[in-house]
Amino acid sequence: MTFNNLKNLISINIIKKAVAILFRISSHTIDFRPINAPNLNSYILALWHAHQCCLYAVPQRERVHVMISNSRDGDIIAHATETMGLKVIRGSKSQKAIQATMGMIECLQKGEIGAITVDGPRGPKGIVHKGIISIAKTTNVPIVPVAYYSPQKNFLKFNTWDEFRFPLGFCKPVVKFGAPIYVDKDISNDDIKKLQIYLAEVIQNLYDDIKENYKEYSKM
Repeated sequence: MTFNNLKNLISINIIKKAVAILFRISSHTIDFRPINAPNLNSYILALWHAHQCCLYAVPQRERVHVMISNSRDGDIIAHATETMGLKVIRGSKSQKAIQATMGMIECLQKGEIGAITVDGPRGPKGIVHKGIISIAKTTNVPIVPVAYYSPQKNFLKFNTWDEFRFPLGFCKPVVKFGAPIYVDKDISNDDIKKLQIYLAEVIQNLYDDIKENYKEYSKM
């Protein structure tokens, strides 16, 4: 290992610990308001990459398995995710993606809860990839779309490709879950493409609905 590699490794580890600490401190002061939380044994949460923090509002989050890329950024997010009590399945666009997909399928078949950032890990922003549909088709487990929002200034928006959102202390984000979407095992490729577009619309509609009705939802 070269000096530069060692320096990069130390820097990443420092960032990982700092982000994890920030997540844990903030979590004690964030007042999540979940709306229509699913009453299902097993399901796959479909969310935008920017909305990963909404997973902390999921009931029984110790049963949630989150698919996260094997990138350097993914290392940081994965450490913070595990710190918050969720489980992590690592994947990317490389050969490890197949391994991660199989890991997710195995968890769902055991009755666990999955979570996939449907436009991640590198975008394009707001475009649903077909992976979650293939997994739902294989496992016969429904997809549950979810989005979150708060108008407060401490609902931070980062200058990243996905416009990542982070609820910094004393924030009150509303998290809204959509109706379960089941995928037919005999679904055609054309219908998969249509479902990708439909799922993107549903998630965006959830987000828009929260923005429009935030005051009402935040009182629930």
